[in-house]
Amino acid sequence: MAPGGRIAIAAAVGVLFAVGAWLLLTSSPATAGSSAGEPLLPDLIVEPPDDIELQRSSGSKKTYLRFEHTTSNVGKGPLEISPDLETESCGDEGNRGRDAYQAIFQDSNENGTFQRDEDRNFVTDKVGCMIFHDIHDHYHFEEFAEYELYRAKSGALKETSDKVSFCVYDLTPTHPGLPGSPGQVFYTSRNCDTDDGTHGISVGYADTYNSGTAGQEFDVTGRRPGRYCLVARTDPADRLEEVPAGGEDNNVQSVQIKMNVKSATELGQDVEILDEPCSPPAL
Repeated sequence: MAPGGRIAIAAAVGVLFAVGAWLLLTSSPATAGSSAGEPLLPDLIVEPPDDIELQRSSGSKKTYLRFEHTTSNVGKGPLEISPDLETESCGDEGNRGRDAYQAIFQDSNENGTFQRDEDRNFVTDKVGCMIFHDIHDHYHFEEFAEYELYRAKSGALKETSDKVSFCVYDLTPTHPGLPGSPGQVFYTSRNCDTDDGTHGISVGYADTYNSGTAGQEFDVTGRRPGRYCLVARTDPADRLEEVPAGGEDNNVQSVQIKMNVKSATELGQDVEILDEPCSPPAL
């Protein structure tokens, strides 16, 4: 996805916010906490890193490896995360840090499929923090993703990111045929603009941070040419509750790339993605 694509799609779906806003009020973890029926858990999967390019910084000698990160939800229920407005335990953020809670919806009508108008009951789990990020000008759920870069042959770790925070919302319907997947987006980018906004990924949808987004890069200045393994993880701290069958096993994805930093351009030069699989030594 080209830089700015996330913003363009967000604008297109923004008109749906008014339709879904009243629904969010009925499903916010801050307003309910009863349990009835089996849990309808999300299952987050990481799509292979894409749109990988080398970019030379204008006016400097820095070279960056940029890449896109996509997390899809293929579970039985949505991933939904809301802030607790009564808490201030997430750091000194000028009253902009809140404890975050995941809503785990219950299968009230026992049909095995999430239906928002039927499955209104849920329980909540504390899963971290939501903090306002000035660089993106909206709220993020902290530590949603993490990236690593290894030498493919030796397995030596060359780069690792800080845990990357996300404004989590429905961006694209990557798996629209799944039971419980809505016909239109439910969680929109506008939910990230306020301190009480509910973040989430509906069944069958995905959130993407494209290669032009801050945090989606490694400084690879001076790196030797050769083959590298680019690894992307979602929920690296294992805080989010997911379906047992998928769980954390599918929360990591990797691709082998052939990289030569001398090929970088200011506009960005595509990096060759190889057919050969790779994985970090820990997997």
